[in-house]
Amino acid sequence: MMIYSRIETRYITSGTNTRLVRYDAIYVDDDTIVVKVFDDQQREISPPNSIIEVAALQFTREEYRSEHGIGGPQRSVQFRMPPSFESHVWDKCQEHRNSLTD
Repeated sequence: MMIYSRIETRYITSGTNTRLVRYDAIYVDDDTIVVKVFDDQQREISPPNSIIEVAALQFTREEYRSEHGIGGPQRSVQFRMPPSFESHVWDKCQEHRNSLTD
């Protein structure tokens, strides 16, 4: 059994809809973040609301490094720094939120 105490919650809207979807980032260790995505399925109906998990996303530092070309052979000079690992995770969550149909 594991207890995880490092958790961040963010509510994210899409570019086309202001409805909030909840994203809980669970820091499993320094190199792994699992994000649970929750949505209120009874929007605008009085409580108790039914909240369900609609996705579970996993991000690893290794995949992040690979995607941004970090740690591999230097091919060219970069004019911008890649985002931090945590920023990368939240950017991917925003992409996920934008992909949800409202």
